[in-house]
Amino acid sequence: MKKTKFIPEDLYHEILKNIPIICVDGIILKNDEVLLVLRDKEPEKNNWWFPGGRVLKNESLEEAILRKVKEETNLDCSVLEMFDVTQTYFNSGPNNIPVHTINICFTLTIKKGNLLLDDDHKGYGWFCSPPQDSSSTIKYIFKKLKK
Repeated sequence: MKKTKFIPEDLYHEILKNIPIICVDGIILKNDEVLLVLRDKEPEKNNWWFPGGRVLKNESLEEAILRKVKEETNLDCSVLEMFDVTQTYFNSGPNNIPVHTINICFTLTIKKGNLLLDDDHKGYGWFCSPPQDSSSTIKYIFKKLKK
């Protein structure tokens, strides 16, 4: 993989205003439960979500999900499969800019690691079903997992 770098924040804000962002979501499975993290930043502050985030230039989707899961949870995982593609519309994101994301969702299993959250999250839980106040995307993925 070629080395990637982040773009300047002001350019990123312009991109957010104009085009969807490609993201990956990690559906980490353990004993028939799914890991959700409680977000402490926008978008979706104070809501449960899957670990994940944007894909960087020159990064494969699989590399992106493994990187994001490691960054957010300290877990080393293995990809089981590309599970689904969803999209989300968040009213508030960085700098109060509405965000549209296209999310490639992967199912994962844990290889090793102790769960430690990054600064973007303030809690985690293992769920058999989506929390009551979850987004429609979270509810959709849980329903599809049950099939």
